[in-house]
Amino acid sequence: MQQTLSTSSFKTKILRILAVLVTVALIAGGIWVDSNILIDNPAKNRYKPFFKETENIDVMFFGNSHTTWSINPMQLFNDYGIASYNFGVSGIGSNISYMCLREAVNVNKPKIAIYEGYLAFQSNKLPDNFIEWSRDMFLGAYPVSLRKFKLIKELELTKSDRYKLLIPYYSYHNKKRNFNVFNKPSVSTKGFVYNATLLRNTNIHEKTILDINEKINNPYYETVNFDYENGVKYILEFINFCKKESILPIIIFNPPATSVELFKQADLVETIANNEGVPFYNFLNNHLVCLETDLSTNFSEANPHLNFSGARKVTDYIGNILRNDFNVPDHRGEAAYAKWDEDYKEYRSYIFGKMRGLNDFDTLLMSCNFADISVKLFTAENVSFDNVEQKLIAQLKDNIEIIPVSGEEADYALRIAVTDDITGEMITEKSFNIGSAFHAK
Repeated sequence: MQQTLSTSSFKTKILRILAVLVTVALIAGGIWVDSNILIDNPAKNRYKPFFKETENIDVMFFGNSHTTWSINPMQLFNDYGIASYNFGVSGIGSNISYMCLREAVNVNKPKIAIYEGYLAFQSNKLPDNFIEWSRDMFLGAYPVSLRKFKLIKELELTKSDRYKLLIPYYSYHNKKRNFNVFNKPSVSTKGFVYNATLLRNTNIHEKTILDINEKINNPYYETVNFDYENGVKYILEFINFCKKESILPIIIFNPPATSVELFKQADLVETIANNEGVPFYNFLNNHLVCLETDLSTNFSEANPHLNFSGARKVTDYIGNILRNDFNVPDHRGEAAYAKWDEDYKEYRSYIFGKMRGLNDFDTLLMSCNFADISVKLFTAENVSFDNVEQKLIAQLKDNIEIIPVSGEEADYALRIAVTDDITGEMITEKSFNIGSAFHAK
């Protein structure tokens, strides 16, 4: 009898242990599903593919949102065969860029690391909404590991915020779920973010530039809100780390110039680069994207950042520099980079999908500044284009055709047809009525 009770008690303990293990497994599985399937995780979509790259990445870009929206690795590969990745993070100073460089090199070591110096000297203290920004950054996609734990420990964060960075569930569990779990994950853009907005009202920014041109020639102009000490410290950390790892550091400064402070920052960054023998390219001091006269086609309403059209021009300029000044290799057609060819095809389809979702003529026409597409504009009688629309048309050069249509033939003011030159397929076709701007019917 006693032996029977003992056996029964043993079985009960085993069942309880199994029940606990099953419960833990179900909770862990639920968190995994919630974090990896039901939640749209920007960091996962932008950077998780980086951890799966098997080919060598030659160039990596670091900086803030003016890097994220300005430099397009998929375009660099298609046009120049350059394998690159964009690690821009919104709103950060040079300290987080240095951290992203240091950790990225542990995964895939580049030949060149490019730091974009916009906001390099803003306060390097972590802002209150750092956890929000970190969701979109490389750190948010870094696999849970002892290394990630040590990385997060470097940051001056509360215990709660450390958990949010260490385990994605804590950051995302209150976010909107996507219950179509069979949706294919977002295509890899190698870190680039597509920006389809357009700066129509340029008066305020044109006045700013006039003010800048006046003040910049005054040797006594002052700057504000600089964290000079930490800015210099982490730019030097970035440079010295590159040299230690036999990586070539390059520093650039992207447009736009919307304040005297930004010109001053560019001057300071250039001084550091020159002192350290590092190549420096200042895009504020040339007409790369026609800052004084062409804000409307290249910039967005937000802050302003470069839009998709402006990013194409800056990316092409950088591609020329990397090929002609640094002889970065062309990997197009190489068997080892066949996956990049496939990635570009998926990226191209992704951009086409974005274009199909645009219902404003201006932003759709701006997004047509893309490789290997043709545009036809069918215009009814008495339709004219304003100054912004004329610039958008002009920049497409031979890739656009304007076709007048009589009033009897058309029930629209304007119709646009966009075709993929590679496949011959129609990307999108939309009709518009006349208003303060053309809007889709």
